[in-house]
Amino acid sequence: MAQTIPNERRRATRVAVDLQAVDTTHAHPLHVRDLSLGGARCTTTRRYAVGSSLDVVIGLPGSPEPVRLEGAVAASSDATVQIRFVKPRKRDLVRLAEALW
Repeated sequence: MAQTIPNERRRATRVAVDLQAVDTTHAHPLHVRDLSLGGARCTTTRRYAVGSSLDVVIGLPGSPEPVRLEGAVAASSDATVQIRFVKPRKRDLVRLAEALW
């Protein structure tokens, strides 16, 4: 079972995960460390500009097809990028929820 990460500022509960993803905008791999219906925190070797847009493809456990989401960089450091999902489709949110809970 995934571990939840509480934070009063966030609208959605974060869940600690260990998932592979790809930033398809820059053809760069990401490692998803925590995930919510509102965004993700990923480790990376690339530094991202805050506010920049990217498309993310996340592999979900037990699903043969990954979920594709549009995102905006909320924060970035040398090893971490925090992504806020922008206008996610309802079916993608349902797939995330099913994978997380």
